[in-house]
Amino acid sequence: MEKIKNIFEKYKIAGIILIIIIILLRALFYWIGYMEKEPEKSANHFLNLYYSIEDKTISDLYYSVESGDNPLDGKKSSEKFIQLIKEKYSLLMTEKGYQVSLANRFIPGLEIWIDETIYSADIKSLNLKNKNQYPDGRVYFEYNVDIDLVLINGEVENTILQGEIVMKKEDKNWKVDVFKPNQQDIQIISKYKKSILSVINWDVKDVKKVELYWQFTSSGGQNADNSIIDFGSSIDFEMPAVNDFSYVVKIFDINDNLLVQDSFTSDFSQGKDVSLYILWDKNKENVILSTTITSITGSVDPEDITNNKDNIVYIIQKCNKGQIENYVELSLSTSSELVERTIMEYMLSSAGGEIFDVTQLDEYYIIIDSLNYQDDSFEIYKDTVDGKIYMQYQRFGRRVPISNDSYSNILSLFD
Repeated sequence: MEKIKNIFEKYKIAGIILIIIIILLRALFYWIGYMEKEPEKSANHFLNLYYSIEDKTISDLYYSVESGDNPLDGKKSSEKFIQLIKEKYSLLMTEKGYQVSLANRFIPGLEIWIDETIYSADIKSLNLKNKNQYPDGRVYFEYNVDIDLVLINGEVENTILQGEIVMKKEDKNWKVDVFKPNQQDIQIISKYKKSILSVINWDVKDVKKVELYWQFTSSGGQNADNSIIDFGSSIDFEMPAVNDFSYVVKIFDINDNLLVQDSFTSDFSQGKDVSLYILWDKNKENVILSTTITSITGSVDPEDITNNKDNIVYIIQKCNKGQIENYVELSLSTSSELVERTIMEYMLSSAGGEIFDVTQLDEYYIIIDSLNYQDDSFEIYKDTVDGKIYMQYQRFGRRVPISNDSYSNILSLFD
């Protein structure tokens, strides 16, 4: 009897051990499964945040700056805007992922690509696919987002957006290390935004005012401080969403003299934007308005500048006392990384001073951002007094010191 009891106790202990092993294995499998899903959860969280615009704090500040209605001064507006972007995205991304995405203008998200014409963006479904793990532990996904764009007029437009995302484990959390939304999809979304006519001063000094006329309507635009319109800067008008729309543009100098007047017919349907350039003709005799850019180096097909902005990322002008000596174009294929780093250095700087009239300098450079339909422009120059390199941004009205390396990178583009 004692022997049977010992056998029973033996198997009882073995059974308990087996149960413990089973529980531990189940816990292990659950933990492994949970850990495998962690990259997906973090990626889903980021993409939901990126493609939803229920919170329009960033866009409200952005468009108030655009319209000049922002009560903050230029420097405070810039710092506040950058801080809002950082608060929304930086904790979900690696430092590299955040900086590269910011430099490539992938962030902010839809709040910048679409404006007041869209009330909200509602995600119907979000799918991650083609998962792949790199040797360094990072996890790659392709994704597609089925999204409803709710327009101000109450209409709902459905579209599917795609892209790629790479997750990296950092500080015990999975963060976005690479983010690449499909730019063609972004262009599809842009058709719902308001159409913009940008009148850009290419190489004419002392341009002060732009007037626009169509049918029984007229509008005018100039800098808020009544200053001249610098090279690369633009005056923008919201246009009716109409194809074959006819209008007249007049350009005036600082003495209100009419420099040029011309009529155009353009397509502003489905969010299409149009750029017109104020420039001298080839003989430098008359100021003209044109959809093409013509300078001392020749002409550029407008398809490269206005209709295919995915190709031309930046136009950089080398100037001497208000005159363009040369310019270069940087496309995605020729890499715009040097310029992106320079702009990033400016955007992340907390220092700032009042802008400087560069037209009195023998050498300065203007960077025109062709991917932004407002045609943003930056000016880079070496101060003749303190010898420092400065970069200034007309829209926010501040200049900041930048490194000599960044200045050398810009100069190297003209070698």
